[in-house]
Amino acid sequence: MANMAISLNKQSRASIEKATGISYDELLTMDVDLIDAIIEKRIGKRLKFKPFADSQLIGRGSVYLYLN
Repeated sequence: MANMAISLNKQSRASIEKATGISYDELLTMDVDLIDAIIEKRIGKRLKFKPFADSQLIGRGSVYLYLN
């Protein structure tokens, strides 16, 4: 299976930069923990990752993806 490159248009990149305060090119090379720390500092509170309840997903998909 060949790798398919994914690219975003300029509007999507600008939206990400506005929401995160990080340029798109920097974001691609940064560690996830550093990105979280920058966003937490920007919004002034800690990020919370909550699993969501969806009865349609019970028994489907990867348990590891669901639990991060």
